Amino acid sequence: MKAVWLIPALAVGWVVFCLVDLIRAKQVRYLPKWGWAILCLGVGLTIPFGGLLYLVAGRVRSPKAPRTGQRQAGSS
Repeated sequence: MKAVWLIPALAVGWVVFCLVDLIRAKQVRYLPKWGWAILCLGVGLTIPFGGLLYLVAGRVRSPKAPRTGQRQAGSS
């Protein structure tokens, strides 16, 4: 009987994860933050698609820092 709560618990966790990421983001693309929040909350039954859309299209990724301790290409 505990498995009945698994899907709703995962959906709530996904929405919370996306909203926390949205709140911490300095900037987003294509929509204002409140628009992404509405989409992530699942208005129109878009869970998990609103969160996926935000993470793929709306999230601005910071450039990755170079790894330390690895050799550069061409160096000996």
